[in-house]
Amino acid sequence: MSENNLKMSSSPHIRSKATTSNIMLLVAIALFAGVCIWCMELWTAGIRNAGYNNSCSSTDGIHI
Repeated sequence: MSENNLKMSSSPHIRSKATTSNIMLLVAIALFAGVCIWCMELWTAGIRNAGYNNSCSSTDGIHI
């Protein structure tokens, strides 16, 4: 029976002073920016469609 000597090592990691809380803060800032852009798009779409007034029936938004 032959023995296989396997070496185990961790993956290479970039070392920096960034902590988990710092990374999560950057993620939250990025998400906040995305939500702000989405809200502005939604608001401007509402302004663009403000002149379009379809009948206020229960089938608004459903087009067959």
